[in-house]
Amino acid sequence: MKRFSVCLLPAIMFFTLPSYANTLDLYFAGGANFPHLRNTTGVPVSNTQVNDYLTKKQDHAQFLGGVGVGHTFENIGMTPINFSIGAIGYYNDFGFVKGTVYPFANMNSTNTSSYRFDVASYALLGELRISYSDLVLQPYILGGAGTAWNRLSNYKQSPNNGHTFTNHTNNDFAFEAGAGFQYLLPFTYGSGDYSTYYSLDIGYRYLDLGKGESGQVAGQLSGDRLTISHMRTQAVLVELKLAM
Repeated sequence: MKRFSVCLLPAIMFFTLPSYANTLDLYFAGGANFPHLRNTTGVPVSNTQVNDYLTKKQDHAQFLGGVGVGHTFENIGMTPINFSIGAIGYYNDFGFVKGTVYPFANMNSTNTSSYRFDVASYALLGELRISYSDLVLQPYILGGAGTAWNRLSNYKQSPNNGHTFTNHTNNDFAFEAGAGFQYLLPFTYGSGDYSTYYSLDIGYRYLDLGKGESGQVAGQLSGDRLTISHMRTQAVLVELKLAM
């Protein structure tokens, strides 16, 4: 513990020296994400029946929004490098997954049904940003990690053979990586130490929000569920930043 404290102390001193300008930041982000989701195939829905759920390939743009807060340490080491640490919450609408069900796949049945269900996720991530401020368009990179709450809901099957998965939300580890450009807008609010600066940026995000699971079929004896092993997406976001 003493060794950890000794190592941490210089870092704390470095980022709290009075020569560095510090700002409290608020972020408001919105844009489009482009998920490509596939669920598991064979799911035992009873002691004697295994159904195959084959996802149809689909790519469709959906909404991604976020609100965040951070603290920026400007001009680290007397350079135009800014270092920000904070947290951001995302709402990610993945849209729907659809495909074809093959009931009694374990008995080589040729009957089929169509299915679909909705997918959404809420995530809370700690986030680290590094930006270069000596340009009109200031480039930045970022990374983050935290927890996502992934929801599969509104399962529908036609024709319905009685095996309907219930709604379910589970949480899993999530992470993000991204990059973009920030533009400082030519106006402020307030004056002196109480000024608020505005900037607009456009950026790319890669998000892996972990696993999503449906609820079980009513009366199902096994614990098997309809599962998306990795809820991954890529997104393009526009973000308004307020620095105070």
